[in-house]
Amino acid sequence: MALDYKLIGSRLKQARQKKKLTQENLAEMLDVSIAFLSRVECGSLDISLKRLSQICEILGVTEGAI
Repeated sequence: MALDYKLIGSRLKQARQKKKLTQENLAEMLDVSIAFLSRVECGSLDISLKRLSQICEILGVTEGAI
């Protein structure tokens, strides 16, 4: 079963907005570019499980919720 990166990105965006973080804020916390984070949220970039775990930890959600 293939991962649905658009769905993952959409859920990450919702979790980020719920925490009232901008893409810039989250990108700084992750030490990545805003463009990278934008592509992840749009689902146009395959995100590694390690990076997904880092994002989930910062946003306070589990990978299973994403």
